[in-house]
Amino acid sequence: MARLLIVAATLALGACAFSVPPQSREEFRATVLRGEGPWRVESFVVDRSFEQVVDHLSRKTDKCFNVVVTKHVMTGMSMSSGYTKYNSFIRVVRNDQAELTVQKIDAPRTIGPTMPEGGFYLMGADISAVSPGKTRIELYRPTIHIPGVGGFGGMGDAVHDWSRGKDTACPKLP
Repeated sequence: MARLLIVAATLALGACAFSVPPQSREEFRATVLRGEGPWRVESFVVDRSFEQVVDHLSRKTDKCFNVVVTKHVMTGMSMSSGYTKYNSFIRVVRNDQAELTVQKIDAPRTIGPTMPEGGFYLMGADISAVSPGKTRIELYRPTIHIPGVGGFGGMGDAVHDWSRGKDTACPKLP
């Protein structure tokens, strides 16, 4: 239970790092590219068609990143409950370009910065065709990791694997 308190405090501190967190996918992407916040950018090319990558990522992210994680925290003699709702979607922008977006909502939420519609931005990817059998992924992945508890690194690792066509299991989300 103490670990859940550490996770909640760490996430709250991360959210407070911004007076106003990114309120759109474009702001999120720009924030990450400037090196601000708990994210990093990775760029890689896979030997799969754009359609294969988008199809596999759509199926896996829908299953794994559209979930609700329930949490119970014991504080002294009091037990409280809450949840984190993860929202993800892939939007095809053009015939050769798509966007992956992952957001999260923590509840109950009584304080903190203004939350964008759909939740705080957690991860994203720009997916684009390079050639008929090659696809580039620009992955905007979280770097939050709490020793002994875990973090969001497994999400980025899963997107790496899924982009390559691997059927890696869903990562455990905090």
